[in-house]
Amino acid sequence: MIGAPMMGIRSVCVARMPGGEDGRREFFRTLATSRWAQCGELVIVGELPDDSECAALRGLAAEFGVGVLCLEIADERLGELPGAEEIFKAGDEECAALLAELTPVRLAAGRLKTLEADTGETLGGEFGALFDWLAACLERGSVEEYEFRVSCY
Repeated sequence: MIGAPMMGIRSVCVARMPGGEDGRREFFRTLATSRWAQCGELVIVGELPDDSECAALRGLAAEFGVGVLCLEIADERLGELPGAEEIFKAGDEECAALLAELTPVRLAAGRLKTLEADTGETLGGEFGALFDWLAACLERGSVEEYEFRVSCY
């Protein structure tokens, strides 16, 4: 695609369906942790919030450009889902079966932003290592293995 970026970097934060102030806290956590990415996305899992909470999340998303996606599932079933470690090790069929149980409801789409050329150097640490890895893969024209890490806040 002419003029389109060769790659995109999206920050995704996953939260159990928050209510009231918890929804705002999760939204702003997503905003803060997505400053290194081209787009931030809050993925909320659980029962869909009420209309006023959805409207509040849509308003925040419109103002700050963070996407919000709800993966709707009954609270009873949510407690029965496998943990993150099991999901990361699951095969394609197991993941497809799990995703079939979740009903996606898009509350807001995120806005893409451009990244500064020195983003990795500015952020340093793990983010700097990520940007260095991406640059090296682009130079070689192939994707090399990168150690996957999960951050919890």
